[in-house]
Amino acid sequence: MVISAKDYSAQENWVVFYPTYINNKKTFRDGRKVSKINCCENPTVQEIYDVLQKHQFACALEPNKRHPRDWDNFGRVRVQLKNENGTLLHKHVIRRRDLYCLVGRDISRLRAKKPSDNNSSRKEKSLNGSTELKAPPQSKKVQKGKGMCF
Repeated sequence: MVISAKDYSAQENWVVFYPTYINNKKTFRDGRKVSKINCCENPTVQEIYDVLQKHQFACALEPNKRHPRDWDNFGRVRVQLKNENGTLLHKHVIRRRDLYCLVGRDISRLRAKKPSDNNSSRKEKSLNGSTELKAPPQSKKVQKGKGMCF
């Protein structure tokens, strides 16, 4: 029996990365792979792909694939971690888990830097004078024992 060396450059041997792996709304049983500190809320395949491209990983987007425990979300990304001879491409990513943490933290940082479009458009309208920014309506106080379901 001849045992051949694994070809790490072949795309079918690359690491598979589903958005479920870094979704902080999922449990470990649902498929999350790292702690919630290193995760972000509902990541998309495109965000994962963009972060991996930013860090100069060789990766391939597979939009029609699904995670077995999360059939609602389409897509996965394949990532190359090792060269043909088995040496690491990036010294700071040794394991799959390191990759998941890196991407989860970067997506969280990118989302924190992005200004919300709702607030900026509301301020522009009020500055132009066309509409005014109104305070949210005050909720009515409920008397004790009435209208509450306890």
